Amino acid sequence: TEYAAGAKHYLETGELFAEVEDELRGADAILFGSMGDPKVTPGILERGFILEMRQRFQQAANVRPVRLYPGVPTPIADLTPERCELVIVRENTEGA
Repeated sequence: TEYAAGAKHYLETGELFAEVEDELRGADAILFGSMGDPKVTPGILERGFILEMRQRFQQAANVRPVRLYPGVPTPIADLTPERCELVIVRENTEGA
């Protein structure tokens, strides 16, 4: 199920997200994808949506797997997509 949220929704409606908290609470998992756009003033989405959702759902960790793409340079010498096994786990209870 997809929900209206993020920069596109904000630019079209002036709202950060549709009120769907009850529906989201009933889900087994929530996949939160990219939502930014340089047309949105910095801080609006970060504080009004991302931090709000972290607090509502008491999300304590942000898990981000790293993927390298063939032909795209990396600052790590001789690292290839086949040899890259990296997951960043970030503490998520801090403020803005």
